[in-house]
Amino acid sequence: LARGPGLLPASARARATAPRMAAADPELEAILAKDSPPPKGKLVKLLKKPTGTITLVAEHDPTWKAVDDAKGEFNSRDLASVEYVSFQFRTGGAAVAAAHLGGERGNANLKEMVAEQATARGEFPGPCPVLASGEVKEDLDVAEAARCKCAGVIVDSTQVGLEKAEALVATARRLGLESMLIVDASADALAAAAPFVEQGCALVCARGESVAAVKEVVGAFPKGAVKVAACSTDEVRDVWALRDAGFNAAFLSEGLLKAATTEAVEVSALLKAMRAKGSTKYGTGSNLGRGEGAKEVLGTIAV
Repeated sequence: LARGPGLLPASARARATAPRMAAADPELEAILAKDSPPPKGKLVKLLKKPTGTITLVAEHDPTWKAVDDAKGEFNSRDLASVEYVSFQFRTGGAAVAAAHLGGERGNANLKEMVAEQATARGEFPGPCPVLASGEVKEDLDVAEAARCKCAGVIVDSTQVGLEKAEALVATARRLGLESMLIVDASADALAAAAPFVEQGCALVCARGESVAAVKEVVGAFPKGAVKVAACSTDEVRDVWALRDAGFNAAFLSEGLLKAATTEAVEVSALLKAMRAKGSTKYGTGSNLGRGEGAKEVLGTIAV
């Protein structure tokens, strides 16, 4: 961070994001002009469970290559449908869902996923909180997430830099949104995340090229951080390995949808298998966790 261990003052944060403000529509300007109560840490509570349990953040973007590749495949699911995938996230037991902001669809992904999750109010399982991911690069993007009634934003410091990341996190907090900070899977990057955690951004995601790469830095997370891992994987056993390494949560994206097509199963089946108490030593993961956990569903009862 440019100022050492402290975060930028409010005046500096305002200057960092001022150029984009002229392009705001009146509603977004109004959102940015009004302070909201600080977030209560709901996402932190959802993602930080007892040792030996891993929670899941499941992301979706209908423009991903994995979605396009699934079209026309035998037994393929409608992975381009935000509504379908959102339902699968919830019934599969994802703690938090994420939808891409920006690109050709603008805020459509956020609006559709938030609306679909809202249909489960009063039911079990209930709605998943939704994070805005993708092009969260300006204050206006954070305001858009607030307008779409998201629970928070994903701020990727590898794309925007640490200075801009802290400005975005500060704006999110001022608007009542939680943030998940993405950093490279390195000891230095995680050390630079410490001021964010001290200022209330406890969700820190280390992103690496492989499971081995992120496992190497599990001990480097700042004190008080919720340890989230992100890597390119479509294997159930990889998520079990992250759990055994001490991560609190796994951030799943395109690989999850790719695996659903390859295995010809529902996305929810993969999520349930990843959450199972499977063994990386004795379980293969190839049967999606069935019979490999301490608990398993043996049947259903029709009433």
